[in-house]
Amino acid sequence: SLWVMHNTYMPSVLVELGFLTNKSEGAFLNSKAGQRKMADAIRDAIIEYKDALDLNVGDNFLVYDDGNSTDNNTLVIEDVEFKVQIAASRKDLAPKSYNFKGLNDISKDKVGQLYKYYFGKTSDYNQALKFKEEAKSKGYSTCFIVAYRDGERITINEALKSATN
Repeated sequence: SLWVMHNTYMPSVLVELGFLTNKSEGAFLNSKAGQRKMADAIRDAIIEYKDALDLNVGDNFLVYDDGNSTDNNTLVIEDVEFKVQIAASRKDLAPKSYNFKGLNDISKDKVGQLYKYYFGKTSDYNQALKFKEEAKSKGYSTCFIVAYRDGERITINEALKSATN
């Protein structure tokens, strides 16, 4: 835990922009252009995070409705793959159901020092929402949907925008 954030009473983020003791970074950070660029980057990151969060929590789910009251609604985005991230750990676990509360179709990726574990795989966003609910029912209360295009992670916003184009 970081001492700087020790007594915060609401969600907090510590942003390190550079080092004032580094002569070139200090000059950049003290300039109007540098301050504007850093402020813009922080603002853009917060907006992107909030947009992604809004798509994955509460009642803000995008669910395709074609006017029929069936449970077979789909929102297939051909070039996008959705998964539900259920865990991230430094521990390398076999992607087997016995390691993940009985969930099948588990995959993993190593990202830096962490192994990220995913449940399900589909091009149908509404099916991904169902996978997310299934994972939550198994106890993965903080799970969330992730999207990939051509093996590269993209935001849910980007994925859903491509469905409307």
